[in-house]
Amino acid sequence: MKKLSIVGLLIIVSQIYIWAQPKLIDREEEKKEYPDLQQTEAILDKNIQDAYKRISIFGPLVNLAKNDRSKYFKQKEDPFNFEYGLKNIVYTPRNTYIRYVKESPEFLLVGFGTTQEVLAKIKERIDYVNGQGVKVPPLSFQNRDGIELTQFEFVYAEDTPTREVVGSRRKSLTLFYDRVNQSTIDTPQDFKLTMVVSRVINHHIRDGVKDIELIVDPDPNTENMDDVIILHRYNEKPTQVIVLGSMHNTPNNPHRVVFKRDFYLQLLDHFNSLYRMVDGYAKKDSNEYNQKVLQLLKKEMEY
Repeated sequence: MKKLSIVGLLIIVSQIYIWAQPKLIDREEEKKEYPDLQQTEAILDKNIQDAYKRISIFGPLVNLAKNDRSKYFKQKEDPFNFEYGLKNIVYTPRNTYIRYVKESPEFLLVGFGTTQEVLAKIKERIDYVNGQGVKVPPLSFQNRDGIELTQFEFVYAEDTPTREVVGSRRKSLTLFYDRVNQSTIDTPQDFKLTMVVSRVINHHIRDGVKDIELIVDPDPNTENMDDVIILHRYNEKPTQVIVLGSMHNTPNNPHRVVFKRDFYLQLLDHFNSLYRMVDGYAKKDSNEYNQKVLQLLKKEMEY
């Protein structure tokens, strides 16, 4: 009897777990019942693809940042070699910083708990979504080179008479590229954008509140965004995993449209502007140096 009771309890618990899973709507039913929303989503998918194309031209910045990182460590070892003090990326927009990164699950999933546990959660969620008829390939991390641009700001207290920092907010966009051509001079055509990762952190230190969201698009070269993975963690609570393809897109719950229209597209356009500034400043700096040399030569010929 005890064995039967235990088996019955396990069945009940498993059923509760299944019922607790977010109910997935039939995608075919969505297309048939809500064609206007489907059309809106298709337009957003195309707009996001256009945004990716605008961002994909920043591949050459990867090697510039990689060389700067290498020079940083060489300068620490040999501080009197002034060659190591010449950086490729000199200017960045206000309240931003940029760095070279290497793709790995340990790097990308930091802050969400034990890496293996998070990977297992992602796999479990993808398997569940595929079982509901949404086609999502397994998420795999490779050893690609990338560049990460982060924008930050401090959070100030609103209930104190003095200006007091109580936390910070950060958002970043990381671009990973594959090298498709080998040439002596890096051009945008030599790099292919193959993964886009964005991170949003809101950390209110005084109140002990920390929210982290991570959005991974493992294949930005296709309009189908069902494979986008969203991770969310509040403080030290367990990480939640969401597959974009499992979100609803109905008049009552237009979640996929809201995500793409009100958040993701705006995020890409915002960071496109920031990356353009970094790229423009790098080119401007070299042009200014050329201009200074010409002005110096002209001045020295005036006697």
